[in-house]
Parts: sequence; structure tokens; C-alpha cells
Amino acid sequence: ARAEEALTADSGQVRLLKVRALAMMGEWDKVKEQGEPLLEQKLDPLWTAQLHVYLGQAAFLEDLLEEADGHYTTSLDLILTHTPLKKQRRNRLLANVYFYQGRVYGRLFRKLGFKMPVERMMFDMTDKLALMRQAEEIYLAAVRVRDEKWSPRAGFEVASLYESFATELLRAEIPADLTELEVQVYTEELNKKVVPFLMQAKDIHEKNAGMCTTYGLKSEWKTRSAKKAAEIDGLISSIKEKNPSN
Repeated sequence: ARAEEALTADSGQVRLLKVRALAMMGEWDKVKEQGEPLLEQKLDPLWTAQLHVYLGQAAFLEDLLEEADGHYTTSLDLILTHTPLKKQRRNRLLANVYFYQGRVYGRLFRKLGFKMPVERMMFDMTDKLALMRQAEEIYLAAVRVRDEKWSPRAGFEVASLYESFATELLRAEIPADLTELEVQVYTEELNKKVVPFLMQAKDIHEKNAGMCTTYGLKSEWKTRSAKKAAEIDGLISSIKEKNPSN
């Protein structure tokens, strides 16, 4: 019986490696086709966790976000249950799954726009902020793993959430029935809401670059965050010049 179990496990590992190769080649339809039957096999828990990552990626690329989220949640449960606490730090697979799950909520966040009238826009803002907080929380879990590949990238994405929210506010539709003076006041009030989000984005980018230095993480996202922080600082200055009251 043990020999049979070992053969089944070996066969499962070989098939998992094939699924991994298909994922690396971007053949996501075949990943789903060959990966889903593997879930029926009794594999090592961490192999199964990796399999769920591939299936989650395939679902995400089809915009099946609920399905992708389910795969990532299952993967996280397996990793956290079967990986000792000390080994969770700098664990690349763990950081990878957190990053991908954060990306699911990031996409949901970006899908939700602001629509008129103003009353509807306020509801949209509340819903959008809730999705942003969910994405941020998951990305920050990836940051805390301190993995060289995924943690700095997750930190960059957190800052991008704040920048995206601010940018969408700036581009929000202006009510058509406002007078010229009312448009000016409306724009000034909107900018007052935008600047704090931009300042937060800048701060997170700076902290992300600082984290890479502190923990010795060699990542291109350190440079990207430093560059973005400078760009956002210029945007904040431009808005404040146009609106001295901000």
C-alpha cells in the first residue's frame, strides 16, 4: 500500500511539474485542463498549494476573480497550516500567493468607477475605498514576509492603489449644472480630497524603498518606488500651487 502511495505521489509530482511548465509558457487553458484533475489526487500539501496558485492565475487571466480568490485562499490555508512559523518569514511561495490575492482585489477596486449624480458618486467612493482597504491588507501581508522578489513589488502596489484613487478623483465627472464659480469651488474641494491620497502614496513608496535598504532586498521595485515618490511629490506641489488653500 505504501509503495502504491509513493508511486501515486511521484506521478502527481511529475504531473504538477508539467502544469508548472505550461504556466511558465503561458498556456493557461492547458493549465486548467491538466491542473484541475490533480486536485483529486492525494499530494503533498505544499504541492497542492502551488497547484492552486497556477489555477488561480489561470482564473485571474479569464477575469474569473471569485474563482481565483478561492484558489489563493485555499493555497494560503495549506501553506500557513503546513509551514512552521519560523519558516514563513522570507517564504517566497507565501509572499507570492499574498501578492496574487491582493491583485484580485486590486482589479475589483479599479473596475469600480465614479458615476454621477454626486449622491451616487459618494456611494461609489465608499465601496471603492472598502475594496482598496482589502487589497492593501493582503498586499501588506506579502510585504511583511520580506521576500526579495514579491515583498517590494507588493509595497509598490499598495502605493499604486492610493495613487489610482487620487487620479480617478481628479478625472471624476463634474456636474453639468454648475456655474463657473461653483465649478471652481467643486474642483477646490475635490483637490482637498485628492492631496491626502497622493501624500499617502508618496509616503508608502518612500517606505517601500527604505524597506529594501533596511532588509537588504535587491529589487528593481526599490528604484521604481523612489522614482514614483519623486513624481508624486511634483504632482502634489503642482496641485497646491493651483489651490493655495490645500
